[in-house]
Amino acid sequence: MTPTIDNREAYRHVPWGGSAPGVDENWYFLGENLAGAVYRLQIRPIQGDTAAPLVDLTNAIAGVDGLSSVWDAGFLDPETGATTGATIITPFIGRTTLESIQTNADPSKPRVLYYDLWVTRSGGQTVLECCGTFTLYPGVNI
Repeated sequence: MTPTIDNREAYRHVPWGGSAPGVDENWYFLGENLAGAVYRLQIRPIQGDTAAPLVDLTNAIAGVDGLSSVWDAGFLDPETGATTGATIITPFIGRTTLESIQTNADPSKPRVLYYDLWVTRSGGQTVLECCGTFTLYPGVNI
């Protein structure tokens, strides 16, 4: 299975993900109830890096660094309008974690990082579901 390329963006001095108004950083798994699944998202400075990740998220409750999920049985397929149900995975990275990531040599420039999202289903199958860039913008307010 080929993972979805899904580039993401965040700002250094504000939390990323969660349920911020007007922002949707969720991943949707239409028709698939992932109850019991284990999620893992890592952010690294370069692809193939084997050092400790800059950010390492796993299953968590909503509102703390991690990946929370919920099964929505009434979820509508955005293309067909049919009720398919969906597991919604919501990432969250707090301000303190984002601020701990080293800036570029020029702190006014965004830093382009890389992430992978792995899902291990309850049957044990692990799949790389999505990956892409994770661009961290410096922002203005501190």
